[in-house]
Parts: sequence; structure tokens; C-alpha cells
Amino acid sequence: QMPSADKKTSKFINLIVKTDTRGSKEAVMDSIDKVIKQNKDIKCPVNIVFSAIGDVVESDIDLAVNTDAIIIGLHTHVEKNAQVLAKNKNVEVKTYQIIYELIDDLNKLLLSKKEVIKTWNKVGEATVLKVFDIKGVGIIAGCYMREGVLARGNKVGCMRGSKQVGEGKITSLQRDRKSVKEVHSGFECGFTSEGFDAWQEGDTVVIYAETKVE
Repeated sequence: QMPSADKKTSKFINLIVKTDTRGSKEAVMDSIDKVIKQNKDIKCPVNIVFSAIGDVVESDIDLAVNTDAIIIGLHTHVEKNAQVLAKNKNVEVKTYQIIYELIDDLNKLLLSKKEVIKTWNKVGEATVLKVFDIKGVGIIAGCYMREGVLARGNKVGCMRGSKQVGEGKITSLQRDRKSVKEVHSGFECGFTSEGFDAWQEGDTVVIYAETKVE
């Protein structure tokens, strides 16, 4: 696949285009335009830093380093010296024989830039029945799941009467002395939480899960 970890994090895509003929170059440029238009909701500029006819050479690699660009080639080769330089300089060079594969990779790269908005929604409630202080483990809140589901990684709020007294994140979860990923309503379980551990018998545990908003 085209994207590498560091390219994925940047908020732009710089491209160097190399092709075998003028016709191929025009086809690639048109395809890039179409991909940009199809993904116009993704706020990520795509810049053609340089485009030319011919194989990928050392000067292309140098330019890619200076402009933080990915080199894409259609029906071209990468010269041996350029291959070595690309490896040393950690430059991404992708060559294609079929234009549709190039388009597919560019689509994937743009989609990887899409910002995913996350929100926390209430997914359940539990009642604390007992609190244990276990050496080497910490405070474990033993509780009964009244509704919904509790999972590792959930946020939890501690309601004492009508006041929220703290908020934490579930770090470990057990049911019947076994470590589990989640516990559903009607079951008893024990959990440890990061950020808040001053649980008391009778506390209500309000459970929140992270959900993606497209």
C-alpha cells in the first residue's frame, strides 16, 4: 500500500509523477484530479510537486526528500542508484503497470487522511457492591451490572447520590475471577480504573463508550 506511517500523519500529500510517455502523464494527472474531486470532503491538499517523462532517477529522490513527497511512476523503472538512495533516505517510490492500481492506492491514501470524530455515549450502569484493596493490584470495585455493557477502555463516572464525584477509565475487568473484555447486564464483575479509584459501596457506575461519528 502507498501510505507509510509518517506520510499518514501529515495533513497534505505531495506527489512526484514519472511516466513513460506524454499520454501516460496526462492520464495520471487526470486520474489524480478525479480522485481529488471524489474525495473533496477530505481536507487534505494534494500537490503535484514535479512531473516528467522518464525513469525515476537520483534527482527525483533528492526532490522527494526536500518536499516530503511520494514518487509515483507509471510504466517506468527506478534506476539502481535511485533505488539505493530512496532506501537510505526513506523515500516512498511506487511504480505501476496498471493505472487503476495507482488510482486505488491514491484513494486509500486520501481516505487514510480522513478525520474521524469520536464521541463518548452512555452505554450502561452498574452498582458498586463491595470494594477490595488488593496488594500489587490496587482498588477493585465489585459491582452488579444493572443495564447495558461494561468493557475495558470504557470511561466511567462515579455517582454518589445525585453528585458525580469522579471519573476514570477501565483498565482491567473480571467476571468469575477470569479476565474478560466485557460484561453485560445481569452479571457481577470487578474492575480497576485509572484516574479515579475512591469507589464506595452503593455508588452508581455510569459507563461511557467511545463511538465514531462519520
